[in-house]
Amino acid sequence: MKTLKLFFAILLFAVLSEWMPRACMCSATAERQETLSELEKQYSPEELKEDLDFMFKTMEDVHPNLYAYTAKSVIDEKRKQLEEEITHPLTPKQFYGKVCSLVAPFKDGHTGVSFPDFMNTYRQEKHFPFDVRIKNKKVHIIFNYSGDDFIEPGSELLFVNGVSVAEIITGLIKNHNAERERYTESVYEHWGLSIKRGPDDGYEIEFILRSDGKRYTRKVKPITGTFLCEMREKNRPKKKDYSYHALSDGAIGIIEVRTCKGNLRLFKRFLKRTFARIKNDNISHLIIDIRENGGGDDVFPYALIGYLTDRTIVRRVDVKVSRQGREQMKRGVPQLFRWVPGRLIPGFGEIWGKPNGSVVSVEIKTKMPRNNPLRFRGDVHLLIGVRTFSAGCTIAFIIKDYKLGTLIGEETGGLATGYGNVYSFNLPNTRIECRVSSKYFVRPSGEADGRGILPDYEIEQDIDDAVAGIDTVMEFAKELILSNRNQSKNDN
Repeated sequence: MKTLKLFFAILLFAVLSEWMPRACMCSATAERQETLSELEKQYSPEELKEDLDFMFKTMEDVHPNLYAYTAKSVIDEKRKQLEEEITHPLTPKQFYGKVCSLVAPFKDGHTGVSFPDFMNTYRQEKHFPFDVRIKNKKVHIIFNYSGDDFIEPGSELLFVNGVSVAEIITGLIKNHNAERERYTESVYEHWGLSIKRGPDDGYEIEFILRSDGKRYTRKVKPITGTFLCEMREKNRPKKKDYSYHALSDGAIGIIEVRTCKGNLRLFKRFLKRTFARIKNDNISHLIIDIRENGGGDDVFPYALIGYLTDRTIVRRVDVKVSRQGREQMKRGVPQLFRWVPGRLIPGFGEIWGKPNGSVVSVEIKTKMPRNNPLRFRGDVHLLIGVRTFSAGCTIAFIIKDYKLGTLIGEETGGLATGYGNVYSFNLPNTRIECRVSSKYFVRPSGEADGRGILPDYEIEQDIDDAVAGIDTVMEFAKELILSNRNQSKNDN
């Protein structure tokens, strides 16, 4: 028995020591640049239909319930129409656009397609010359890069090239795979509006000017993605993945966790250093900001939660058993130990022996450290928003369901209970990158209402504040803490 325990201890150490280097290698491979000739190569209708067959077969094999949100008959009809339209060769980019509209009705943010060499292509293409705020199909200009200073930030866009903004946003939502429309709107806030240019290679926009409330029409030219990225870096300098600072009053600390990706060891080192500082400075109120956290790996949330509670976190996970899933699980094991039967590997046994196509429900219990001398004992305020997604939502629903803090902001873009744990693959001919959920995660409370995590205080970013560079949600959180603190003093 001791020998077996020693073996598994060595196996676990090897997994942990090799995981991060492999993750970095996979990331580098996924981000490799495709040559221009590969992107412009045309593929025959037969090859394109072969890619469609492969994509659907893989997604149906791996996803626990691919047609949960849209009936299979509806998807089949859309697929039939697409196949009938494919009568001549297409490039990967042309085919990608058609596939996007086909997979969008799955309404699963973890299931979809990605264009090869996206960032390089994005920088070369021309774009709408504004950064905008989108909410319920209404669009306001936040930054103006057109060179026309008459168009004031804060102005509301109404029409572009004669098409209403509401119609444009509806079309974008229709072709984007996500559970919630507000999340899709936030994606286009981030990357910019994808709008077809007019016949003169420009945009005719109709808008309500912020200063006088009157309607105006102007023509603007597109800008390159490179220029757009440069201007964004100037107006909104890129922040670190995670950071901490204390306010001058000495009682409020602010942690920003913008992602759950990267080097886990560095994140743990950051947390240890930060919570040691919080303890030494006698911080009594902690604001944790995850509004920009689009997710990553679920181990990151639990590393953070361990500094907020010693309770065991319990949740249910439904796993779809498949050949592809087993291969992915095996790839997570160091090469040296891949000869070990899957049923003997810790965490694999409940799934490995089940037949392909079956869905296995597993109760996951994650124990937090019992004796963490740096555990925070004060008040926690968590800022959430429409860009909070995937593993970012894990932080939110644990704090919400275990009553570890107060949530402020907007309903999260990702669902509290939903699909995830991506299996990635490439189509055999066009090499378009695809992803599909392999698990269904149920939040600790057990609710599955199709909603994101809801805030205790619903506060939205104000347009005028955004133009002025004021963070409406953060300011509310500070004021709430000060108000509660003053009330507490009065009560005493």
